[in-house]
Amino acid sequence: MTRARRHGAACLACALILALPGPATAALDQASALPLVSVTPAYRVHEAVLDNGSVIREYASTQQRVFAVRWRGPVLPDLRVWLGVHHPAYVRAAEAARATGLRGGPLVFASEDLVLRSTGRMREFQGHAYLPAQVPAGVDIGALLR
Repeated sequence: MTRARRHGAACLACALILALPGPATAALDQASALPLVSVTPAYRVHEAVLDNGSVIREYASTQQRVFAVRWRGPVLPDLRVWLGVHHPAYVRAAEAARATGLRGGPLVFASEDLVLRSTGRMREFQGHAYLPAQVPAGVDIGALLR
């Protein structure tokens, strides 16, 4: 094998390793894959601390479908991972906010399908997103995500 090929193979191997997530992840409306930390009659709470120190908490129905996710930490997590198919709605909301000149304030987005709030500054980010139609009956989502 030539030196260039060995280098290319090593780069590919590094890229594949870096692409692997730290803890197992699940997006909204998927089965949770994070460690279970508590159980209530209406929902389950799963949580993980990412390598960068951010804490991700998923709230899943008794059928294990994630209906809400909350994050807090020094780095804004990759919301493509946590929002899944709902990520494009977040991107559109962020772009619309930027187009109006909003910079640095909270990003708040609400539709029939997704509610999201994201705030923060360097080393201090927090936010949550949830699927209104998926919230289990009797759960006060506002109190849950505070």
